Amino acid sequence: MLKSHLLSQSPITAIVGQRVYGGRNFQPKSWQPAQAAIVFNGRGGFPDYASTFLGESFAFKCYHPDEVQAMAFYEALVTGLHDKHGPDIRHAQLEVTGVATDEQEPLNYHFVLCFFRVTFNFRLGG
Repeated sequence: MLKSHLLSQSPITAIVGQRVYGGRNFQPKSWQPAQAAIVFNGRGGFPDYASTFLGESFAFKCYHPDEVQAMAFYEALVTGLHDKHGPDIRHAQLEVTGVATDEQEPLNYHFVLCFFRVTFNFRLGG
């Protein structure tokens, strides 16, 4: 659901194409450092009292070969996801703003780390 929403946002796909990797903490081995990519994974959440909605927190990494462009890429993610909704997404909200950082091993991968709270339309057992 979330990956489909991200791939439907032109500000994001203009930068990454189809390189949106959900359910991961790190980029896949097939990823090339010269390519921009989004990697995201759920951090947990809970249903509401009526089990109608499921709120979950997600960690996002916006990778880009250039650290300045990584921040611009993060801003495109915010544009494409913050305060948005869709068929399965009731609401998405930026939870923690982006922090520029990098992974030193095996190469210096630039990325911006941020967190979103996403509320999904949900029916437990339904």
